[in-house]
Amino acid sequence: MAGLQPLWQLLLLLSVPAGSPSITHVTPHFISRLLHGKKRISAKDHVGMCGMCAPIHNLQLKQMPEANMSSITCWPPANLTHPGQRAPLTIFSMTANLPPAFTQCLTVNNRLSYARLHGFEYCSGDAIPTTVVMNMAWHKLIALQGLLRERPLRPAVFFMDADALIMNMDFSLLALLAKYPTKKFLFGSEYSNCDREGRTAWQLPRPIRGIHACDPQYPECPAFRRINGGTFIIRNSEASRAVLDRIYSQGLAHPHGLGDPDHLRSTDTLEWERWRVNGEDFCDLAVTLPQQVINSMRKVYLPGDFVYHLAGGGLSGSNIKRRSNPKYSFLTSVCNKHSLEATPAMRHEVERMLANFTDQSRMIVSTPKSKGDHPLVWPPIAQAYLQ
Repeated sequence: MAGLQPLWQLLLLLSVPAGSPSITHVTPHFISRLLHGKKRISAKDHVGMCGMCAPIHNLQLKQMPEANMSSITCWPPANLTHPGQRAPLTIFSMTANLPPAFTQCLTVNNRLSYARLHGFEYCSGDAIPTTVVMNMAWHKLIALQGLLRERPLRPAVFFMDADALIMNMDFSLLALLAKYPTKKFLFGSEYSNCDREGRTAWQLPRPIRGIHACDPQYPECPAFRRINGGTFIIRNSEASRAVLDRIYSQGLAHPHGLGDPDHLRSTDTLEWERWRVNGEDFCDLAVTLPQQVINSMRKVYLPGDFVYHLAGGGLSGSNIKRRSNPKYSFLTSVCNKHSLEATPAMRHEVERMLANFTDQSRMIVSTPKSKGDHPLVWPPIAQAYLQ
């Protein structure tokens, strides 16, 4: 076998996309994929060979800086009976630098509509919570930690990216939390090519949906244990606040640090993944839910799903100060036409359009990613919503 090592190294090099981390370990799963002509690396391969996900030895734990809470606006529910009482759950989104028309609709027609139906609080990070220069992803975690630290303590916080809209107003987040009484973190899973039955990606004709993480029922579908940092719930506890400080400390230890608004360096998602891959306490404290539970992206959304998340191509990185953006024009139209004030026929039309958008998006071949934002490809069904 020693004489075959150069051949395997050549095969590995041919199988790794440009810009991928250096290979540190070859898994039997990866060799099996090579033998069957599968050149695309799955997340299971990356667990063993992803340099980005490698553990950080001798990590120096540091607390996040205090958030400027005046940068966060909160709307508590009307049914609270005394000043020290908290809503059972707080929904939180960062809306700094977003187009005003979208922020208005997101706040009034989407987040507050849902929060008031369920007796929740909604908080909006409408300004940068710290003067420290860093990637926008870290600003959201500092604001989130501020919400968790503030007295009286909030029981739980559901973070949602601003480009994720609540579509099913009847969905119960408290019922979801009740299914996982011991978990401190409930993450939405990253987009993947795995369906709900757990078949592996290369068994499927086209992308479908993600599955459960930390679930031994699905040992052959590890690619879909990946975390998406755009939607997750945190139960407030000393342990969960300590994990946030750990994620922040991991970011500080990154070679490029926390980055700055113009260069996406270390991000919270990368550090969540590092915890998932290396943290012995991850499966005790956290679960990564099937994607459609709280994080249906544009290639998996179906009517009836709780969230529609149009991730990518947004106001971040190099165009953080841009006030006009096709994605947010589209989301503003969806938000306005799918509000509780809209007619049932209009809401049905929006859901049908999004379902068609899902089908058409699956057939679009993605262009290679470039630095900064990656433009979305808009199929004809979505064009009318860009006005």
